[in-house]
Amino acid sequence: MNFYLYLACPFENTSSIWYGVEYNKNVSNRINEQRKNSEYRTFINKSEKEFKTYDFQDVEYFERLGYSDDRDGFIEAIKEKKPNINEKKQIILVPKKDVFEKRLGNSFPWIFGSFGIGAFILLAMVLIPKIDEKELNDFKKNKPLKEDDLKDMIGFLNPMGENKATAILLLLNIIVFLIMTFDGLNIVSPTPKELLEIGGNRRFEVMNGEYWRLFSSMFIHGGLLHLFMNLIGLGLGSSLLEKVLGSVKLIIIYIVCGILASLASIYWHENTVSVGASRCYFRALWTNFSLYSF
Repeated sequence: MNFYLYLACPFENTSSIWYGVEYNKNVSNRINEQRKNSEYRTFINKSEKEFKTYDFQDVEYFERLGYSDDRDGFIEAIKEKKPNINEKKQIILVPKKDVFEKRLGNSFPWIFGSFGIGAFILLAMVLIPKIDEKELNDFKKNKPLKEDDLKDMIGFLNPMGENKATAILLLLNIIVFLIMTFDGLNIVSPTPKELLEIGGNRRFEVMNGEYWRLFSSMFIHGGLLHLFMNLIGLGLGSSLLEKVLGSVKLIIIYIVCGILASLASIYWHENTVSVGASRCYFRALWTNFSLYSF
């Protein structure tokens, strides 16, 4: 069990800029309720005492929080005293004591590594299928798409067509996104709080019995661009796998890989809301690569 406390104080004479400090503590969920309450009161008292003597001058820099669960926590804390504030205009500055130049840590190797893996998989998907020389020549001559080509593109979403499982998975992701849109979520960049409310995956909720999030999160996307990129990857990857595995096996592997990815997410990330289909089809591709390479 995790305790979180968000404390904020205004920046000099402003009403929309705040210093914010987060306190947290982990306690065993196996202890009785009386012990939990005692631990919680001790945590609150100790945190408030530390905050009153916090030296905001003894920091390297301040980081402005973007839309996140932490920002939502600070906003709720501020609203306890100022309930009528405009949430979007509030600026939360979090003190950091790390050296500014080291703030990115090892992010760049991970970013380029992930990009390299994705590029390799995409290249493999492009090279493996047989190339239609006639279609290629028509493309080079800038000839317009034939009517049957357009039908093939539309038929890609037909669950009764050649790629049944791929079409079903694509349609499910699109339908869920439409539901999100009609529900009023920001289609460009929904906040983690919004994603969590509609079924995103996070450790706290799953550990408290909401296991369905392990499944639902694989059909939720963090914006239109996120959906678009995943539909491309899902369409290319799943159509390739479906020819090898068949429709039923593809759906089973997709779901199993998605759930395993959700479990990995809550294992490695305590307070991150994870969503998206990419973890499903990338792991499905890797599974297929492993099975047929050894």
